[in-house]
Amino acid sequence: MRIAVLASDCADHALRYGPHALHDVTAHEHALRLLAPSDAVRAIAAARLHRALLD
Repeated sequence: MRIAVLASDCADHALRYGPHALHDVTAHEHALRLLAPSDAVRAIAAARLHRALLD
């Protein structure tokens, strides 16, 4: 599933995968790249990335 998520250009795929991959820095970075800078959902992806970097 990870490969499909990272190959997708759909932010929703990356965001839905995030809770199943809490330690996957690459997946959370991918979600952030796909989201518009003004998208409030970026906070979720940023928080997940922060948590993954701390682990």
